[in-house]
Order: sequence, then structure tokens, then C-alpha cells
Amino acid sequence: MRLRFVGRRLLTLTLALAISCTHVLVVGVPVTFAACVKQWAYDVVTPSVVSDGGRMTWALRDLHADDWAAGGFASEVLWVGTDSDPNRSNPNTWVEVGVTHGWQGQNVYTYYLARGDGALYSEARITSITPQVGAIHTFSGFRTSGPSLYNVSIDTTAITLSPHVPDTKWFQGGLESTCDSSRVDNTYVSLIRQRRESDAYWLPVSQGSLGKEPSNGVGSVAWCTNPSSFRYSLHSQVPLACQ
Repeated sequence: MRLRFVGRRLLTLTLALAISCTHVLVVGVPVTFAACVKQWAYDVVTPSVVSDGGRMTWALRDLHADDWAAGGFASEVLWVGTDSDPNRSNPNTWVEVGVTHGWQGQNVYTYYLARGDGALYSEARITSITPQVGAIHTFSGFRTSGPSLYNVSIDTTAITLSPHVPDTKWFQGGLESTCDSSRVDNTYVSLIRQRRESDAYWLPVSQGSLGKEPSNGVGSVAWCTNPSSFRYSLHSQVPLACQ
């Protein structure tokens, strides 16, 4: 989801297709909606060791994008920087995976993946598995064997994206919505891990930095058990609890 900082999904029109296994990657161009203000709320992690991946676990929540018919979305997302890209505020290279309501003008609730590589952004639905509200899943982005490869995964369902190489200098999780009136029910991230590059071991993360955009936006983000877990929401219809 690339808009102006951190790998961000574009609102897209289908301009070109690139086939990668069974996944269709769609090149996107920006589409703007005057009535909406884009929203983000997130925790960003700078790994404490040389890393080649990031991971977060959460229970899927109800999402609703008011602007889905115009190409908008409301999403729960993990973004993982690659290629030693240090600039999470305006990244060039990253992979992402998450769940979204609203997909290229369709009224659907679906898993998706995406990647950024310089000026190129591409995204695809993940249709081999179906998201269920309330189910707990682990979302990951990490280097895999082979030249210039990173995986994104939901539990054991993994898709390989290329070209991406270590290191991972940052990763983050949270919400992204193209409209400030949309809804992301309270989402509690219960597990955060960084992958140590030397032995591919997933280490617990004991710190991060919460943020939201715009700074006076309607999204909510807060620590639960500071600083190892957090929650986020946008017009939640369930209590803002750490569960």
C-alpha cells in the first residue's frame, strides 16, 4: 500500500498483469477520493540484531471500507523492509501481507500480498485460503533460500516474491484505510518477532514505536503490555481491549 510512507497499497486500476505462479500481480496507479482522508495506525520495529524478516500475530477482525466501490480498502497489514532499505517513512523496497475489505472495486474480504521494488508496486489476492473473522493467524515476511527471494506467509501458506534481499532494517504492523469513515474493529497484536539473519531464529521483540497518520487522525493505536504488544482500530464497533 504505497502512498507517501511505508509500503502502502495503492488504490489501483488494472493496467498490466504479470503472472507469478497462480498469483496475478497488478501494477497500480494512484486514485484519489476527495471525500476521504487516508488513515494509518501502527507499531514500527527497528530490529535489535541483523535481521532478515519480521512477524506479527493477531486475530482477524471485522473490516469495512466505505469507499470499496471506488477502489478503496480497509486493511490489517504487516509491512517488512528488504534490501537494507533504511527509510521506512518513504521506502523503496519492501514486502507486505495482510487482510483487507475492498479489493480493486470489489466488495470482498480477502487475504492479499504486495511488494515494492523502486518505482514498481504490485499486489495480488491470496485465494488459496479464506479469512475468517476471529481466527488467529501469524503473518510473516522473511528471506527464503535462493537468490534474491523473500517469502510472505500466513501461518504455513507461503508465497515467494522476487527480487528481494536482506537486510530487514524495519518492519511494522497496523491498519491502513483509504477513508476516514471506514471501520477496522479493535485488533490486538499478541506476538511480535524479528528473524535473526545468522541462524533464521525468530526472536521476541521488546520494543517498537507507535504512530498514526495523520497525527490528528481518527485511528487509534496503544500499547497493551508495554512494550511487547499493541492494539489498533478505526471506528471500532467492539471495545478497545487487549484481547
